[in-house]
Amino acid sequence: MLCACGPRAHLPPRPLTVVGALSATDSIARLAHRLAPLLYLQRDEWFPLVRAVAVAHPTRPIIGYHLLWKDDVHGAWIPFTVPTDEEIVWVGYDSSGAPTDLWTYWHGKVLRADWRGRGTPAVDVQWGKHGLLPRGIIESDLPRFQTLNSFYAFHQFGILDI
Repeated sequence: MLCACGPRAHLPPRPLTVVGALSATDSIARLAHRLAPLLYLQRDEWFPLVRAVAVAHPTRPIIGYHLLWKDDVHGAWIPFTVPTDEEIVWVGYDSSGAPTDLWTYWHGKVLRADWRGRGTPAVDVQWGKHGLLPRGIIESDLPRFQTLNSFYAFHQFGILDI
């Protein structure tokens, strides 16, 4: 029970001025907008996306997209907390600005998909827990015990928290 009272989220109000942020007309900012992944959600997803922030790597052709969700299935009942969930998707690109790779954070593992010639980067967002899967991934390719069916089975143990 005590470990559930972990760190609390402190969300700064908007508008927010970030030191080092690029202007909207900067070429890297425009590239980040163009490469932003399309998010596929379940139609019954009730936890809204609050904020998305793109972070361009200073020396490598990678842009990280940090997605902050308002809530999450587990732990929302904990007193004095702001229940949030953050997920990250990274998009690699070539010298022409075309996407080449897509990495997602999937419950402790980083998944990679070759995105050459596939158009706009896209991810499937797992309902309620917001793990991210590269769009079109074959579920049997997921790490052992980290398939969707495994997660749903394991969540039966956490049903009281939900």
